[in-house]
Order: sequence, then C-alpha cells, then structure tokens
Amino acid sequence: MDNEVPDWIHLPPGLEPRSLWVFLHDAVLHTIRSDTLERSAVLEFRIFYLREQPDQQEGLTIQIRLTDVTSVRAITFVHWPGPAPETLGKSYDEQTRLVSEYQAKGREETLSWSELENALMTADFGVLQAWLASSEEGVTLHLEGVLDDEHWCAVFVRAGSLSISRNDGSGITLDELEELGAAYWQGFGKRRASGDLEPKLVLPTRWVQLQTQACRVRGGRPDGSLEVARGLVSGSLRWGLGAR
Repeated sequence: MDNEVPDWIHLPPGLEPRSLWVFLHDAVLHTIRSDTLERSAVLEFRIFYLREQPDQQEGLTIQIRLTDVTSVRAITFVHWPGPAPETLGKSYDEQTRLVSEYQAKGREETLSWSELENALMTADFGVLQAWLASSEEGVTLHLEGVLDDEHWCAVFVRAGSLSISRNDGSGITLDELEELGAAYWQGFGKRRASGDLEPKLVLPTRWVQLQTQACRVRGGRPDGSLEVARGLVSGSLRWGLGAR
C-alpha cells in the first residue's frame, strides 16, 4: 500500500529519515544520469573535504546509485513578484516578520526531471541538507539546496535500493562517509573556535535569502542553518571557508 512506501508524502508511521547532512552539506551535485529503461538514476557529488585528504585522488567524486526507480521529482520556490520588503535599519524581529510575510506570498513549483538534468550540464547544485528514508519496501533520497547559485530546489528520488561508490570503482558505505564528515566538521569547529579561520569570504545577500528560504520551506532546522541565516541577515557573520 502507498502509505507503507518511504516517500516524503507517504512516510510510514514511526519512520524517521536519516540525516545525511554530516557528509553532504556543502557538497556539489554536478551530474544526474537517469536510465528509464534500466529504471536507475546515478547522482554524482563532489565532496570538498574528501578531495582535500592527502591520500585521495584528484577529481574524486561520490556516486549514489538508485535502482528500481519509481518516482523522481524536483521542486523550486518562486517568490511573489511584488516589491521585496525594506529591512535596512530595522530590528532583527522586524526584519524576520517582514521577510516571513513576503516569503509566505511565494509558492512552490515543480520542475521537470529532464529540465533539472539539463540544468546540471552547465550549473551545479549546492547541497544544504539531505535525508534518506528507508524501509523494507525501498528508499527515498531527499536533497535540498541551491541550483546555479540562484534557485532553491528540493529533489526526491524514490527507488527499490541504493548503493554508494567512488568514481574510481571502489566502494564506500554511508557509515564511512559519516565518519569522514564528522571528523571534518569537528576539526572545522575547533579551527573556527581558535580563530584559525580567516574571514576570506563574505557570503552574498542572495545566498542569505536562499538559505533563509530553504529553512522556511523545510519547516525545521536539524542542521542549525536557520541560526546561520540569522547571523548573515543581520550582517554580523563572516565565514572563512577558503577556496572549495
């Protein structure tokens, strides 16, 4: 029955999606290859902290392969075409109220899957958040991020099974990726706390809007992105991320 399949519209009762933030946050989805005859889809990611490891090959990518695909969907958010709110000089609470009211007038719109695949030929999809829902009936991968540094987008792939490999053909597991991601972010936090990260990059206002928008649309903040967006909106936070 439909309500037993791990889909974000019909999640089985008691099923908790697994967050993949720790290794896919800040990753870049740069290719999707679908084969409707084989009923498969391969999503290929560049994960910067893996590529920076001294023992890793240049150009390393991670491929997530989904087989027996039954559903693919892509959704974007379109802002209300009226005037944007004027937030300059207003308090944080007033900014939040004005932005929330403005965003509430926008709407989600669907993208065709072929449109998304074609867009990735010339643009990247920067991942902000990712989840995986699994049950005996299959899996659903859910990604949220920014397409071409401009458009918030959510991607869903529902399939019978999922496997992960490196582009050199060797295998890697979710647990291994999570361990590598956790080690990187722990190190990042320590470097940031000690002041070793210099403010080399000031994130643009458009990115701030997209990050805030993504938080609003998903209705939660399991990764702390809303707190980040708050600091950015107020102009008080600078990130020293360096080149990716």
